[in-house]
Amino acid sequence: MEMLHHLMFCIFLIMLFSASLSLLSHAKTDQLDLIALQDMYKALRKPEQLKGWKAEGGDACDESWTGIECSASSVIHIKLQGLDLNGSLGSQLANLYNLRNLDVSLNNISGEIPFGLPPNVTRLNLAFNNFSLNIPHSLSSLRSLRHLNLSHNILFGPIGDVFFGLQNLKEMDLSYNRFSGNLPSSFASLT
Repeated sequence: MEMLHHLMFCIFLIMLFSASLSLLSHAKTDQLDLIALQDMYKALRKPEQLKGWKAEGGDACDESWTGIECSASSVIHIKLQGLDLNGSLGSQLANLYNLRNLDVSLNNISGEIPFGLPPNVTRLNLAFNNFSLNIPHSLSSLRSLRHLNLSHNILFGPIGDVFFGLQNLKEMDLSYNRFSGNLPSSFASLT
């Protein structure tokens, strides 16, 4: 009898393990991407405009979350422009390693521009929001960046030396902010 209970328990564990593996294999979105999106959703105060988004669980690529475009298991585009979003962008954007386009323009997002930005982003559009303080120095690490729009925010103070390393930058708009002082020396490195 005890052996039967032991055998039943082992079978139960095997079934539980198999079910867990099955669930993991069905998850389409890269885990770090999902964590970053969930963090952003919470930082944006869980807006109802973001259909399908979840603070916990879910699968952004498989469930077609609003504004998310994927390639295989990687999030490659976040396009959330003009959705009247509030809050901030969170602190996990640097985990979106394969993200190419981040567009949250025409919203009411506030706070600082996150220090950790998606490392391989080619288009970054944060225009027409309420971002304040200054451009983070980490911007210079975005080697693939081609288009940058930070216009129409509340960025202020002198612009730091943030343009070194942006040799691929083709288009930039920093207008309608409150910058002061001279252009940094790294500005000359832009072509």
